[in-house]
Amino acid sequence: MITTLHIDNTRRAEKAAPGTASGAARWKELAAASDSMKHAVSLGKKYAASPLPLGLIGDVSAHRQIFAECIHTGGPRAQGPLIMVNLPQISAGDAGRHLLGSSDVCAPHTGLIEMANNGTMVLKNVQNACPAVQDILLDVLAHNQIIPTGGYQPVQVNVRFVSIFDKPLDETKIRGDLLRRLCTLSIDLPLLGERKEDLPILFHAALSNLYDRELRISYYQKASDLLRLYSWPGNTSELEAVAGRFATALNNGAKITPYTVQNILIQAIGEEQLYRELVLRHPCLSEKKPELEALRAAVEDIKYYLGYNNAAVAKRLGISRSTLWRALREEEE
Repeated sequence: MITTLHIDNTRRAEKAAPGTASGAARWKELAAASDSMKHAVSLGKKYAASPLPLGLIGDVSAHRQIFAECIHTGGPRAQGPLIMVNLPQISAGDAGRHLLGSSDVCAPHTGLIEMANNGTMVLKNVQNACPAVQDILLDVLAHNQIIPTGGYQPVQVNVRFVSIFDKPLDETKIRGDLLRRLCTLSIDLPLLGERKEDLPILFHAALSNLYDRELRISYYQKASDLLRLYSWPGNTSELEAVAGRFATALNNGAKITPYTVQNILIQAIGEEQLYRELVLRHPCLSEKKPELEALRAAVEDIKYYLGYNNAAVAKRLGISRSTLWRALREEEE
C-alpha cells in the first residue's frame, strides 16, 4: 500500500486565484522571522510560479511537507491535483504499476504520475528509491510522457515534480542524471537550530494544539531565551515533543508565573541538555582551573538560564562556595 495524499482542487465550486487565498495562508504557517527562513520562503514564492522540477533539502521534520504544499498552492497549478508519494514504499516489481498505471483490459489502473497531471507530485525520501523507480522518473522527466504497463500508446503528462531530500545533495546516493533533473531548482531549508528568532513562534504553534489556554512563550523572556539557547538536534519533532511535555505539566494544574514557565520548560527540554549547551558556550566550565573572568560570565549564564542560586552553582561546578564567592567578589570589586 503506497501512502499518498491526493488533493484535487478542480472539483471545488469556488476557485481561488493562484498565489492567493489558501496559498497565502499556507505560507503563513511557516514562521519566518529568521533571515535563513525568510530567504527560503522568498525563494519558495519565486519558484512556485515555475514549472521546473524543484528539490527541497532539509533534515527530517523541517516543515518540508508544508513547504512543498505551499509551492503547489502558491503557483499556477493550485487548482490541479497534489500527489505525495513515499518512494521507498514502491518496490522494483510494483514500480511500473504504481507510477505508470496499467492498460490491462480486465483491470485498468491509472498510475500516480497520470493522477498528478496538470498538478504537482511531491516525491518523499527520493534518496531511498529503488533503481526501477529512479529509471521511471528519469524517463518521465526527459520525455514528459508515460506508457502504462502492458500498453503501447504514450500518454502525455504535464507534472511539476517537487522532491524532498534528507541530506545535502552531494551525500545523496541516487543516479546523477536523475538528481540533476529533479534539482533543476533547489532550496535549502534551515535546521531549527539555525532559526533562533523563529523558535518562540514555532513553540507557541506546537503548544496551541496541546494546551487549551492562551500562553505565548514570547511573553516570558527567560523561557524564550531557553528556547534559543538549545540547539534542537532533533529538529521540529523534538520541539513538538518538548511542547507536549510542557503542556502536560501545565494541564496538571501548574500555576502560570515567569518562574514556573521557566522551570517547566527546563524540565521539558532537560536540565542536563541545557547545561551541556552552556558548556559549549563557556568551555571554562569543563576546565579544572578556569580563569576567574571566564568563570564569572559562565556563572551568570547558569543562574540566568537554569535559575540556580550560588549554592546550586557551586554544587554543579564541583567547586567550593569560597572559590565561587571569590570569583563573584572580584567581579564586584
